[in-house]
Amino acid sequence: MNVVDKTINQTSSQTGGKRFALMEPSFDALKGKKSIAWALKIKKVVGWVGLGIGLVNKISIEKGYGFSYTSTGHGSYMISFNGYSWSHSIGTDNSMHKAFHYVSGDTVNICYDAVNNKLKFMKGSNGEKFWMKTSEPPVGDHFCPCVNLCSNGDSVEILDKVDKIDWEN
Repeated sequence: MNVVDKTINQTSSQTGGKRFALMEPSFDALKGKKSIAWALKIKKVVGWVGLGIGLVNKISIEKGYGFSYTSTGHGSYMISFNGYSWSHSIGTDNSMHKAFHYVSGDTVNICYDAVNNKLKFMKGSNGEKFWMKTSEPPVGDHFCPCVNLCSNGDSVEILDKVDKIDWEN
């Protein structure tokens, strides 16, 4: 995987390992904020793309940037391009077809609400929304934005601006 300017590119095909890019700063550095939002533009989907938040130590140290998606405990809360949700802690939200689909060219706005332990997503092109519950990060770990790119050529861009969104409705 490489990063050029604000674009994250997968440079090899991965089945389980080296799929995550963790984006700093982590939310641990943003103490005092109720929530934080960011936006990603899907540059290219070749195989599989996931967007959301990840537990920094769980993903980087324990999992070696890999993704063991068949059960909870993988360290991330995400939605993938094919409409699936992925939950580190809630089995009924892990590997479930509950979210919206997104494709190359779409923008996805994401908001992490630390007070209510929710992760919210909105597709910029049509306003489709999805939210999921998260757990508190375990002692000694913390969340940061992440992307999960599976195939050589998968690519996302970190945008400077988030769409103005009424996250409550």
